[in-house]
Amino acid sequence: MTGRITSAAVRPATSVWVIFKQSGQERGRSLTGDDGSYYINNLGNGEYELLVTKGANQLSRTITLPQNKVFNIKIDF
Repeated sequence: MTGRITSAAVRPATSVWVIFKQSGQERGRSLTGDDGSYYINNLGNGEYELLVTKGANQLSRTITLPQNKVFNIKIDF
């Protein structure tokens, strides 16, 4: 799974944790780079809880992933 996280101002969101959980268990995590990109290996298709967190700010969503797709998230940090 690859993607990029940006702020509301369409700037890269750097040093943000992207965490995928399935059935309460963590399945992968990545820290975004300078360009807001992340990469998590070995996520299959299915329903996940997505946590995006930086400091005290946290976003949580339930998402359904198709296998081997780019997933971009726009958030306001």
